[in-house]
This record gives sequence, C-alpha cells and structure tokens, in this order.
Amino acid sequence: SKLRNIVELNIFSSGLSNEGQAKILFSLPHLTNLKRGDFLCDALEWVDWLNERENVQLGIQEFFPSESYYFHTVDQMLLVAKLCPRISKMRFMFSKEHFISFLPLKNFKYLTQLHICAGDFYSDNLIDLLEEMGDQLEDLDLYAVDELDMKAVAMISIYCKKLRRLSFSQCGFKKTSDEIFSDGDEYEIFRRRQEVR
Repeated sequence: SKLRNIVELNIFSSGLSNEGQAKILFSLPHLTNLKRGDFLCDALEWVDWLNERENVQLGIQEFFPSESYYFHTVDQMLLVAKLCPRISKMRFMFSKEHFISFLPLKNFKYLTQLHICAGDFYSDNLIDLLEEMGDQLEDLDLYAVDELDMKAVAMISIYCKKLRRLSFSQCGFKKTSDEIFSDGDEYEIFRRRQEVR
C-alpha cells in the first residue's frame, strides 16, 4: 500500500472502532506522529491482541491522554511503553485511583518532554521518578502538582541537569519558614520564633 510511507496521522471523531484504529496503526511502519492520539491506549490493546509476532513495536513518539476518560491505568501505560518505546513527548494526567505512583513512567527510556497534570511530588513518588529518569528530560511541565517546596525545586535541579524548560502552573507550593514568620505583626513574629526554639 502507498500509505505505508505516512509519518503523521490525525484520526479524530472518525467513527472508526478501536480495532480499526489498531489495524491502521499496525499497517503504518513509518508512523511517528499521531496527532490527537488520545485513542492510543485503546487501540494498542487491540494491536497487542491481534499481533501474533513477539516484539512488535510502533514508532510513535508522542503520548496524549484520552479525551474521553483522561486517566490511564498502570497496565495501559506499561503496554504503551512496550509497544511504543520511542515515546519522547508525554502529556500525562495523574489520578491515584488509576495510577498509584509515577514510577511506572520510568519505562519510557526516550522521554525528553514530560508534562504532568495533578499528583503529589513526594507522596506519589514524582521525586523518585525524576531521580530515575530526570537526566534524560529537557522539558518538564508541572500543572496542579502539590507538595512542592524549595527542596523539590532543588531536587529537580539535581536530577534534571539537561532541562531547558521548566514550568509550574497552579502548583501547590508549601510556605517557607521565612514566609510563615513574615505573616503578622512584630509581636506575633517574635512569639512564633520563640515557639520554634
């Protein structure tokens, strides 16, 4: 088929079934860019089921969350890592109900751009993920990530030495002791400092 040379594909609201999308993906060996590829996880489950050969891989390089259910499970993301190991750009929406920890994302060995929405920096092991794979990241975008503080920023600077772009949007930063003590009048500040001692 002449379509085998396609490197970019946009399928959106087309009425194709997940099986049909899987067959299309599997038939395009040069495909690297899947625009609005929010159906990828559902289609990959079919690719995995339809394929008789071991170690089949797709060359897709970007991952976007589903626009219909947003949050992906650990099993879905492990399947994406297995079948699309060259993913270099990822937008990921975190939910504790679906994804207990950020650590399974370490399976994406080529990831250079990571955009995360939600989660807690320490409790959900984002700090551990950055320790594991931060040295490969060039772009880190955190949106609505909580538990950030100056230590978190310092750890990002240590683990992510290749970063060229860092973004914090609507993130929950904890107050520093200077900020805590700067609230209130002079007597209140003095009293708080005495309590700390």
